[in-house]
Amino acid sequence: MKADRVAIALSPSKRIMVVLGEQALRTRRGTPSDHADQLTHLLSFMRLPFVSVGVIPADAQRRAIATIGFWIFDNNAVTLETPTAAIKATRSQEITQYVEMFDQLQKETIYGHDARQLVARILASL
Repeated sequence: MKADRVAIALSPSKRIMVVLGEQALRTRRGTPSDHADQLTHLLSFMRLPFVSVGVIPADAQRRAIATIGFWIFDNNAVTLETPTAAIKATRSQEITQYVEMFDQLQKETIYGHDARQLVARILASL
């Protein structure tokens, strides 16, 4: 059941670190109201003590670009989703590449108050 999966994923015993590009936050799928709801939910999510959400500003000097979203699970596996398949990488060399990419992305990212302000500005512009 989806609610059970969400409860497990959002357990305070876990640490969730997210990096999003500003462009992703500005891209709207659905109505402006749907987009506003998503950004409002993101702002709430950003206030959870076990969650770190950062945003890469659109004008940031980029050193790393992830061409596809990926999820790192406790440095034991990386999952990627393409339009046609889900890919799970478990070899240490592959995981290391994604960890290094995530580290680079984090260097270009704003967090905390600055990130929440950016999301709020995008929300206000709708």
